[in-house]
Amino acid sequence: MKVEPQKKVSDFALDEDNWVIGNDDSDIVAMPLLAHAAAEHHGALTGLKILYINHAISDALMVARALRGAGAELVNVLVPYRGIEDRSHHSLSQAFSALGPTYAPAPQHPSLFSAVMAETVAAAIVHIADSASANGQQWMIVEDGGYAFPALHDNPDLTIHMNSCLGAVEHTTRGRWNYEYLETDAAPKTPRTLRRPAVTISGSRLKTTHEAGYVAQALVDECHWLLRRDHQFLRHRKVMIIGYGRVGRALAQALQRADASITIHDNALVDTDADLMCSDPISAVEDGAFLVFGATGTSSFGYSALEAFIMRSPSPILYLASASSKAIEFADVVSILDQAAVDNNAAIALAGPGSTVLSHLDPEVGLRYTITVSTPSGSRTRTLVLLGKGYPVIFYPAHTHGAPNRAMDPVMTQLFLAAVGLPAACLRLTAAVHDINDLIAMPNLGLPASWKTLVDEESLLIRWCEENNIDWSEYRREIGFDSNCN
Repeated sequence: MKVEPQKKVSDFALDEDNWVIGNDDSDIVAMPLLAHAAAEHHGALTGLKILYINHAISDALMVARALRGAGAELVNVLVPYRGIEDRSHHSLSQAFSALGPTYAPAPQHPSLFSAVMAETVAAAIVHIADSASANGQQWMIVEDGGYAFPALHDNPDLTIHMNSCLGAVEHTTRGRWNYEYLETDAAPKTPRTLRRPAVTISGSRLKTTHEAGYVAQALVDECHWLLRRDHQFLRHRKVMIIGYGRVGRALAQALQRADASITIHDNALVDTDADLMCSDPISAVEDGAFLVFGATGTSSFGYSALEAFIMRSPSPILYLASASSKAIEFADVVSILDQAAVDNNAAIALAGPGSTVLSHLDPEVGLRYTITVSTPSGSRTRTLVLLGKGYPVIFYPAHTHGAPNRAMDPVMTQLFLAAVGLPAACLRLTAAVHDINDLIAMPNLGLPASWKTLVDEESLLIRWCEENNIDWSEYRREIGFDSNCN
């Protein structure tokens, strides 16, 4: 499970698989804002250990290099969302290992993901906390998805390491929910009491307005790629998007540009756009939906919708694709169908007497279930395919690095800046989750230098536009960035 650290990674082969990694363990590739911030705060984290949990893509590696350049000693956990491992993934793992001990869990099936991640994260926490204690150091968490900070609070075997932990920095909305509520990766209901402060960039105006369009385009790109592996196409097909937040909205626009026929479902939807077609998952599959995107951050496609596809859909095949950053949108589907594949009673309850469910793992495409239903005239077969095994499709194909480094540069710079400032400010923060607006409300004289840059979001985006020869005034209007937000 653990990838042994390398002394140094250098001289990668100059091929297209490795260009986004670089040929030195200090290279920050295609992210000039991050490179500038890393140079400005060089050595600022000297003597501190950081547990860095990330999606094992190029922009995360660049943040790791920036943190290492700031003097932090890293322990990395690579979230296992990849499909077939290729030279690029192997090189990426080596590059992380060059920066510190690196854990690379490899669950054999999506149903094992949560348990394997929990075990790995626990081992990584013990590793970093014991090492910090032995050397009289403190440590903190930087993560994408809310794995370690909740575990530190909830696992009795880990809470003993709380005293040496300064706090955490989190990237995503789902991760923030996991920090603030006890229902880890489920619908948030019960508030959690934290014992250390956390900072999130998930609600930043920059991230909210800038990121979604690039993420959505990458989602559609990787979905196209996975469908082509299955000799399928997306154009003119019926697609439902469950969840109409910032990513869901951007995804709808990207899919419309791809000539797909879009239907939206969101329980909180108040949009009055006359061109918006709304439905619910059951009705969508009964109308012959070809693809369902889950973009809710929770389980979005349940038993009733699955039963509707099997029993009443006019289409023999349905693809499911996760637009979230975590493997939770279709966890219920995997559980239901895996049980039906080994339990005849579960199969009968789902699809009637005489029905069978077969499961087949296709590493290039995902996880395929074949459901055979007995009818008076013979039998009927339905095929449900979880693209990328139900993992986020943006991270699954072997070649992918998600949205381009250039596009993610200002967002990942915010993550880095948030991490650099936490050690200096943690004693002034309450044990709660603090977003960018909370930091803005702090007395300016009390902000660490990195946080002054962090909260000046307009300046970060202006610099990004300058670096990419984009007209700022037009871009600001296009993405809806409020120039007075800071």
